[in-house]
Amino acid sequence: MDNSEEQSAEELQLEAEIRMIELDIAALDKKEAQRRAREALRDELEAQEQLLEAWQASLAELRRERREAEAEFLFATKEDRREEARLKADFDEARRRTEALRARLERLDRFEDVAASIGVAEEGIG
Repeated sequence: MDNSEEQSAEELQLEAEIRMIELDIAALDKKEAQRRAREALRDELEAQEQLLEAWQASLAELRRERREAEAEFLFATKEDRREEARLKADFDEARRRTEALRARLERLDRFEDVAASIGVAEEGIG
C-alpha cells in the first residue's frame, strides 16, 4: 500500500469515527430532551394534583356551607346548585387529565427502563 492509500484509509477511518461520535452526541441530546420532557410532565402532574386538592377542598367547603344554610332553613338557590355542579364537573375533568398525565409518565418511565435494559439509553445506537 502506498502513502496515498494509507492516508485515504486513515481519512475514511477518521470520518467513520467522527460519524460515530456525532451519533453518540445525537443520542445523548435525545436522551437529555426526553429527560427534560419527563421532568416537565412530572411538574405538570404535581401542579394538577395540587389543583385537584384545592378543588376538592373547595367542593367540601361549598357542601359544608350548603349544609349550614339548609340547617338554618336557607335553601341553596338554583345558582348555588349550578355553581356546585360546574365545580364538580371541572374537578372531574381535572382528575381525568391528572390520571392521563400519570399514565403517560408511567409509560415513559417503563419505556426508559426497557431502553436502559437493552443498552439503548446509555450507549446510544451504534
